[in-house]
Amino acid sequence: MFGWDLSHKSAYFNMAVLSAGTFLFHITSNYFIEKLFLMDGFEFGFFFTTVQFYSYCIISGLSLWFKNQFPIKQTAAPISSYIIVALLLVGSMGLSNASLVFLSYPVQQLFKSCKLVPVIIGGKLIMKRVYGWGEYISTVLLTAGLFFLAFEKISFSSEENMDVSFLGIILISGGLIADGGIGNFQEKVMTEHKVPEDQLVFYSHFFGGFILLIICYLKNELYPAVRFCIENPSALLWMLLIFTTAYIGVRFVLGLIKLFGSFVAMTVTSVRRVATICLSFVLFPKPVTNYFLLSAFLIFSGLFIHIYSKNKTEIDQFLSSFRRKEREESFTVSIQ
Repeated sequence: MFGWDLSHKSAYFNMAVLSAGTFLFHITSNYFIEKLFLMDGFEFGFFFTTVQFYSYCIISGLSLWFKNQFPIKQTAAPISSYIIVALLLVGSMGLSNASLVFLSYPVQQLFKSCKLVPVIIGGKLIMKRVYGWGEYISTVLLTAGLFFLAFEKISFSSEENMDVSFLGIILISGGLIADGGIGNFQEKVMTEHKVPEDQLVFYSHFFGGFILLIICYLKNELYPAVRFCIENPSALLWMLLIFTTAYIGVRFVLGLIKLFGSFVAMTVTSVRRVATICLSFVLFPKPVTNYFLLSAFLIFSGLFIHIYSKNKTEIDQFLSSFRRKEREESFTVSIQ
């Protein structure tokens, strides 16, 4: 992890470091995102996504270059496949970021937590997957949570803010629908054409960046956004901090997956999202309704049911291996 060898450390130590890193950098990134979109006059969700896309494109390009795989002489998949992934990414990230102009950050985070719903639908339609009872129960809970969340936004909005709230819900819902197809289609492209992950990230964000530039131009968002950043240099600072902390946070999550499996990583990131929402209310005070609390309870209950049902065997294996590691370490210490 960033040149630090964790292989000789205890399981408890690794879990604590990786979980703390995941919490610290993702929560910090989310704080900067909310800070950016709360700036007076910053209403440039698609411009923000454009900068985000080209940042990821540069990072993945550097990764390919360090592996002596750049410039790419021949693409592993047809260009059309990368463009489809790019369109889905633009829909997922672009609409989600644009919704922050109209929705509060906690509401957007709760909606994003429900990506499982379109993912399951997309998996059924695209990959012909068969799901168990846990997925269907969690889908029902997530859908109910979304219903109450949308009801709360519309019911408690004043007449002048009603259209704004409704537009935000439409944008984030569109982002979720795109999210449902993106993971399944990326998996299909990588499986069928043996596409390296860095190459997929590079091309999808490269083409996606061009698509976003066209969207910004058609929305007349590009010039005002650039002018805003020139007049308010702190906006560029927030963006730099957002992308840096988010990238470091992803590395900690990958470390969790590598050492402890996807179950632990999913659990930590889900708990982190709860903490992010709670901290948002502390750092940026805003009213809380009973409908919001009910929605949050239903959504996170659905998420944890999904995690448990999807990883029941892995949970048992993780707990047994974790206990075994600690017994071995205790035995080694007692011998010494």
